[in-house]
Amino acid sequence: MSAGLGARGRPLITISGDTMHVARRFGVLTLLALTALEPASAQRLARRAAGTGLTWGAGGFSNMQNAITSAFGGAANIFAVADISSLAALSTSTALYLDLGALSNGAMTAAEQATLTQYIASGRRVFFLGENDSWAPWNGSFLSVVGGAAGPNLTGSPPMTPIVANALTAGVTSVTTVGAGSATGGTQLFNQNVVQLRGASNSVVSAFDYNMFSNAQWANTSNAQFGQNVATWLAAPTVVIPEPDTVALLAAGLAAVVVIARRRRAR
Repeated sequence: MSAGLGARGRPLITISGDTMHVARRFGVLTLLALTALEPASAQRLARRAAGTGLTWGAGGFSNMQNAITSAFGGAANIFAVADISSLAALSTSTALYLDLGALSNGAMTAAEQATLTQYIASGRRVFFLGENDSWAPWNGSFLSVVGGAAGPNLTGSPPMTPIVANALTAGVTSVTTVGAGSATGGTQLFNQNVVQLRGASNSVVSAFDYNMFSNAQWANTSNAQFGQNVATWLAAPTVVIPEPDTVALLAAGLAAVVVIARRRRAR
């Protein structure tokens, strides 16, 4: 018997030999195991605990925070982790929000970078919020995972116009930035290299200006529309995370099948 992840994150179970024969005789156990393939009732967002006073948790970021919270069906579906070094700690999430957090001008650790690589490979969505070169270590630690390099800071507050039509730019005519940074790599969404889609399945959005999502800029140009688009995109289902009780049920059912198969072989 082997277990792994199939399409859309569903558990993939292979049962052979005597174990399959026993499973046929004990159809109830098989049915209980299959119950665990039902999707979770809601998407769940993990966020790296904030502390900069600029982004998540800051009064000036409440509009964007509220948009994300609403997209995920309420605060009960959002949980914080001190860092992202443990993949197990993120296992019940369907998406990940990253900003600089409690580290002043810090960077992700090697363990966090390794976990981020695995998380992206799982197909879950990630929203990375960077800034200009005042956050250079943070920006660089992310770019070393997804590819690309930091570019020059933008001068002033030039509005960006979309160059790609997709769900993230729908209804957006322009977005106002303030002293934004830029980066190469990925698919650039605007005529200024501030926001990108990244990853093999375009499951990562990176933005190198937190100001565009701030309350101060929310009513400017199409900033509110873009912020809402990002929130909706982040909460869109891409994987299925079984509820904890069904995971336990699956484990119990499969364990029982294995025990019965072993008893048959011992006869």
